[in-house]
Amino acid sequence: MKHKQNMAVWLGAIGAVCMSLEIAAAQGISGMYIFPKGKQTHEQQQQDEGQCHGAAVEMTGYNPSAPPSSPLPQSQGQGGPRQREP
Repeated sequence: MKHKQNMAVWLGAIGAVCMSLEIAAAQGISGMYIFPKGKQTHEQQQQDEGQCHGAAVEMTGYNPSAPPSSPLPQSQGQGGPRQREP
């Protein structure tokens, strides 16, 4: 009986950890912190981070902070679907 209680406690704890990780991922928390260089001001750090982000988006074509776009509808061209010729 004690074994089943321990198992239930562990499964509950694992579930809570998994749920916390999912919430953190949904909120976009990367766990990354960028330290300022030397005596860099907060404003300069934000400007540098913005430039770095812009360069990364330009190089990769992917913007992780933009909401995901919906997939484009599949167009079937003019005249509808193509028919196979006999």
